[in-house]
Amino acid sequence: MIRYDDASKRNPVKGVELRIDEIEIPETSRPCNATAVVDLKRSIEQIGLQSAPTVVERDGRYVLVAGRHRLEALKLLHRETVRVRVVDLDDLEARLWTISENLHRAELTASQRAEQIVEWVKLTEEKREAQGAQIAQKVGRPESGNSLAARELGISRDDVRRAQTIAALPEETKEAARDAGLDDNQSALLRAAKEQTPEAQIEVLRGIKERGRVLPPTSSPAREPWATTRLPIPITFLDIIGWIAGAADADLRRLADLAFDTIVSPDERLRHDEKVRAWLDKHERRAQA
Repeated sequence: MIRYDDASKRNPVKGVELRIDEIEIPETSRPCNATAVVDLKRSIEQIGLQSAPTVVERDGRYVLVAGRHRLEALKLLHRETVRVRVVDLDDLEARLWTISENLHRAELTASQRAEQIVEWVKLTEEKREAQGAQIAQKVGRPESGNSLAARELGISRDDVRRAQTIAALPEETKEAARDAGLDDNQSALLRAAKEQTPEAQIEVLRGIKERGRVLPPTSSPAREPWATTRLPIPITFLDIIGWIAGAADADLRRLADLAFDTIVSPDERLRHDEKVRAWLDKHERRAQA
């Protein structure tokens, strides 16, 4: 995945000691994760601050680009000042830097990650339009926004399209997913997105929460045998079993469905559902190659 601090190689960077309360937090900054802040506080106590927050200067003001959780952790430690990196970036480049930092953070949910990827696509397209005169001089057809984002972020175009589907969900559906604890379940969000209205999407999420598993749409043609496959063992074992025993796919899927019924915890079912769908998606792409 791209680290947008590559921009620092093209733009001057200077270190400055600032009061924490004079660093402005932009409205686009994502909400803090309390657990991550506490973990950072403990880390700073033990080994110090390893990476300085990044800011841009705007008319004598310092606006945060990356490091919101670090600032909040320092506040818990009653620190009044912090050394920051001041980078020379325009607003668009600064926002791309922020998104790059966010996408490297493990605490993003599937919904938040999707929104960040979609914003990256939008901003890179705007950046390319602004540089249109230069691009027009190049030979060949320019990359699409999705292809460019996939290459820069180190993900597939399918990942970009899934992110766009999830990010396009109505806010009430996203809120319902958060309330149900499903905002970090990509399969659940994509299943809900297949419905046309927020009410129907929310109903799907409720059903997933109650069942502890994601079922395919009722209109899906003849994909039930693999779509409901579940197996409560490391998913790579399916590859090993199939190679050693020469088992047919249908046999493995039946075994997986029987084993899935032994899982009692709804949370475990949801986590396992996500793993199996990723495995099946990988094999489906391989079969189509």
